[in-house]
Parts: sequence; C-alpha cells; structure tokens
Amino acid sequence: MPKPASRRSIDYLNGVETLIHTDFDLPGVLPIVWQRVYRSDFDANDSDGPLGARWMAPYASRFEEHGEELAYYDDAAAN
Repeated sequence: MPKPASRRSIDYLNGVETLIHTDFDLPGVLPIVWQRVYRSDFDANDSDGPLGARWMAPYASRFEEHGEELAYYDDAAAN
C-alpha cells in the first residue's frame, strides 16, 4: 500500500489525499486483511468503482481496455 508523504492524509507536494483503511483483519494460518485505499487523484474510478468512487482494494485489482491500450489498476489505485 502507498504511504502518504506526510503524517496527514494530504501530500503537501501534489495535493493528493490518500486514505488507507483496514475494515477487518482475520488472524490464522492464512490471515486475511481487508484493507482499502482512497486516492483523490484516481478519477478513472469515479463512476464504476466496486467499492465506491476512488476506492480500491487488492481484491478489486483489474485490467481495463481503453481503445488499443490495456490499463492495469492495482490495489493502490495506480495504473
């Protein structure tokens, strides 16, 4: 997951807000952590994000076709 450039959620250099939220953490032999990331600059995910506008999680990583190009969006909402 990306780490904010400051202790606050807004990066002072570029003005991007990044929030990292853990919804649950199930310990065990195969632990499951559901953590999601919000990025204010991820406008490609405004209309059809599986977790809402500009939110991403590892389980929502995906490929999207844009004409002749293929874009990959990872758990940090980066392509």
